[in-house]
Amino acid sequence: MTSLLINANALHIPLADKSVNCVVTSPPYYGTTAVLWYNKRMNNNNGRFKKGEHRSPSTEFKKGEHWRQHKPYWDKEWLESEYTEKQRSANEIANQFGITESAILFWLRKHNIQTRSMKRPIEDALTARIAELEQENARLREENNKLQEWYDEMTNSEIRGEL
Repeated sequence: MTSLLINANALHIPLADKSVNCVVTSPPYYGTTAVLWYNKRMNNNNGRFKKGEHRSPSTEFKKGEHWRQHKPYWDKEWLESEYTEKQRSANEIANQFGITESAILFWLRKHNIQTRSMKRPIEDALTARIAELEQENARLREENNKLQEWYDEMTNSEIRGEL
């Protein structure tokens, strides 16, 4: 393995594209020392790995693998079940995984899952609140009628001198 030590502005190091395996810098990433590693045996002239040459078979990607751990919200079936069937909000799902609501909305759009309008939950909440207030109003009217009857009875008994 050969290495080259360059003390230069890292933004303007004259190197061919894809010819560097690793660059080590210190902030603020310009006007600093950059250490570059080359491995002529592993790379071809374009800076790509030669076919059949491997750094470490245990760390090499296999077809269909991803470098990030699989997340349930990436699956259409799981996301459809949570969002559509269980009626969980995108925000609730996002909070479960510690991500933003927009990330969940991205996956909903990607899987062509119909999103719910924010207008409907607000209308449902208002309808429920109106029903509660109508029940309270009916109870208060009934109580008012009882009090009015009691008042009328008291007033009539005073007029008749029964007290």
